[in-house]
Amino acid sequence: MFGATGAMSVFGWNCQGMGGSLGSPKMLHLQRLIYSSKAQVIVISETRNYKLSKTDLINRFNVNNAHVVPANGLLGGMWLLFNYDVDVEVLESSPNFLFCMCDHKLLHKKFCLVCVYGDPIIKELN
Repeated sequence: MFGATGAMSVFGWNCQGMGGSLGSPKMLHLQRLIYSSKAQVIVISETRNYKLSKTDLINRFNVNNAHVVPANGLLGGMWLLFNYDVDVEVLESSPNFLFCMCDHKLLHKKFCLVCVYGDPIIKELN
């Protein structure tokens, strides 16, 4: 993203449900993906969870901070996780998007990040 002199790693995954708990096989797999990719910003969509707090996510995935858009019942839900290398300010969020301003501290680069979750159910417009 920033050329040969520096690298930025962003990881996104539509997990189609977190598997019931942060200890589920799916969440253990996510933890391994985050660790192996060395991602600095992680976006997880369709979590289907409305109970977890950002503190739960920070402790489980060993990240600096998080932003949670809770699911509506068992529909949707988004998590934005980020590590110490990046300051992220969520300017606006909804069940379908996150609009953020990011500052990569090591590379001295600022950028906007837009994360979108598109509902897989097509609704007919009248």
